[in-house]
Amino acid sequence: MRSFSTPARRPFFVLALIPVLLLPAQVVAATGELIVGTTGGSLKGATRALGGAEFLGIPYAQPPVGDLRWREPLPAKPWTGVREATTFGAPCAQAILGDWNRHDAEISKEDCLFLNVMTPVWPPPKTPLPVMVWFHGGANAGGTASSALYKDGMLVQHGVVLVTVNYRLGMVGFFAHPALTKESPHHSSGNYGLLDQLLALQWVHDNIAKFGGDPANVTAFGQSAGAIDAGYLMVSPLAKGLFQRLIAQSGSPLGPPLPKLSEAEQANQKLVASLKAPADHELQSLRERSVQELLVVPGKQDPEAPSIGPIIDGWLISRSPAEVLSAGQEAPVDLLIGTTSREFGMPGPPDEVRKLFKT
Repeated sequence: MRSFSTPARRPFFVLALIPVLLLPAQVVAATGELIVGTTGGSLKGATRALGGAEFLGIPYAQPPVGDLRWREPLPAKPWTGVREATTFGAPCAQAILGDWNRHDAEISKEDCLFLNVMTPVWPPPKTPLPVMVWFHGGANAGGTASSALYKDGMLVQHGVVLVTVNYRLGMVGFFAHPALTKESPHHSSGNYGLLDQLLALQWVHDNIAKFGGDPANVTAFGQSAGAIDAGYLMVSPLAKGLFQRLIAQSGSPLGPPLPKLSEAEQANQKLVASLKAPADHELQSLRERSVQELLVVPGKQDPEAPSIGPIIDGWLISRSPAEVLSAGQEAPVDLLIGTTSREFGMPGPPDEVRKLFKT
């Protein structure tokens, strides 16, 4: 990919007359600004303190708000000009589950489908680097790609391009309902958070080469719920070809049996009864409710009912992961699986936990 330096005045002058969206994938301006062209538009990143570059808060999907709440995510609409990509996007909407996610919950928003890209060197090397895509943990109810535990991207120092991903959580990300299933062209509902992860992987496939990454050498990895979710993608026909390796840290798709779509629909119909939505336009009413009102609903759930979370929806997850694996029909990926030494070891806010890890 060409890089125009200060002496190349004539090419740079010509480029200045071309719309920004037609800029080459990578331009290092004379001012030191880092600008990259993506399928959505041009991004301005920043130099990392440890070297390389970072591009933060990149929208990979349209905001899942209003009529797009509880729908398959749509790719981000292209923008004009150069978008600043120097700060993290908001965490996805979540209730306070404890001290570990209190800060994230307080600043969380429903408009949250952002990812972050960190590279070890800039400009990108001629030989593409391995790519690692991180899905955070948090029981699919809390957490964020910008957690203080790993937002510094220390892994990048080992010669990889790192991508961290926000995805919808809780009732906003994992809510099945008969009305949603009826309106879906796939006759499915519920796994919106997993669909977000799938779209993020597609974004990586389409764009990561412009950041120096190899789209044919992608490792999906996660911890706890993030590891479980990545395992579900491994057995999903929709994710084949989007990653070649999987590292599952304290999580496996072979956990408790997943509820079926019909079971989740039935349980959630009872669950939303507390919201007293009008029967003749229940779905419209639910989409008009504040996200804060929805986040507290799972706390009213019958302990015996299927919990809010991934399900066998008949589309993204067509049957139980155990059946897919037994039949050898999972994606042909290399798998590394294990348990982190500090699973559930979260005695305080993330900044305090990081201090403990350094001692």
